[in-house]
Amino acid sequence: MFMDRFGIGDRLLQDIVAVLSGNERVERAAVYGSRARGDYRRSSDIDICLYGDKLTARDVNLLQDAFEQLRTALRFDVVHYQRVSNPSLKQAIDREGVQIYVNQSGLRKIP
Repeated sequence: MFMDRFGIGDRLLQDIVAVLSGNERVERAAVYGSRARGDYRRSSDIDICLYGDKLTARDVNLLQDAFEQLRTALRFDVVHYQRVSNPSLKQAIDREGVQIYVNQSGLRKIP
């Protein structure tokens, strides 16, 4: 389902989610931009928006580096939603963003 939508393989999406799950401060993440809209080219980058009140600039940089180490020629553009100052970009993320990850570790189980 996501492969058709984003134009990336299931394995790469699983690898992206694995990177995200490695940082407990990431509350959720979404793909936005051309890959979320469906008007991407084969070489289009993967725009990822991170959400998390406790995320630091260092976290974002480390995640960006980890994405760049994945086995793909595609580039990644990673932003932290709470630090996006451009209103147009925030609106685009709100409008286009497709959630790909939710941190389940903070959810309380109901007996």
